[in-house]
Amino acid sequence: MSDWISKTKIGFIGCGHISQSIIRGLLNSKIFGPEQIFASNRSPGKLKKFSEETKINVLKTNEEVVTQSQIIILGVKPIDLSIVLDEISQHVDSTQIIISLAAGVELDFLRKKMPSTHRVLRLIPNTPVSLNKGVMGIYAGGLESHVLEYVQDVFKNLGHIFIAQSEEQLNSLLVATSSGVGFVFEIMSHFQDWLQSHGISRDQSRKMVVQTFLGASEVALVNKDKTIDDLQHQVISKKGVTAAGLDSMRSFELDRLIRISLDQAQNRNEEISRSLG
Repeated sequence: MSDWISKTKIGFIGCGHISQSIIRGLLNSKIFGPEQIFASNRSPGKLKKFSEETKINVLKTNEEVVTQSQIIILGVKPIDLSIVLDEISQHVDSTQIIISLAAGVELDFLRKKMPSTHRVLRLIPNTPVSLNKGVMGIYAGGLESHVLEYVQDVFKNLGHIFIAQSEEQLNSLLVATSSGVGFVFEIMSHFQDWLQSHGISRDQSRKMVVQTFLGASEVALVNKDKTIDDLQHQVISKKGVTAAGLDSMRSFELDRLIRISLDQAQNRNEEISRSLG
């Protein structure tokens, strides 16, 4: 770890599920100690419980977070972001790094709201960063290379980092990996329900479904030289059980349904962006 990172203080304005996932990942990876992390939240009660568990510093106002931190992570909802940016902009200087987690809020909008620093970027993580097994997309839009490298050093132990070359790439990543976690849980819940309908207990059904998805992911992770299609073909016997199920899925155009669902999520992301002007 660089000496700079070990001395850096990082602040979270808004400490919901995603911010908490990042904090857990940072603490788990030993990149930051709790004394280096500051947070404020609109609902102090929720933050109090989290801070008691993690020992991070709780501050009463967003302005305090800004004055205490070199890296400021904006974890508020898109609808609230403009107000927060107006609150803190006069307290931000050119050395600080501002990172937005907000879906649909484009970099140009953020930088216009933060004229005192060019060091503004977007980060889209998914919740498995809390276990250091996440996916993070970064769009920096012309940020100095040494600053971008520093940001990557901060987050590299939380999972896989993808540096997007455009806002479109980042937004696609948001839908497929951040929202995608929710989509995977939807599918898992249907597997669990089906097992329960055949007399297997809820707890056992859950364990088996989780292990099936985990095992499939591990197989794909280990066999990096094979495509997902290759791995699927290895478990299919001609006219066998798996083939029958897949034939049914394909007859109902599961691929089309998934694409429509991803497109709908993407459309909502674009609606949020348009609503901010």
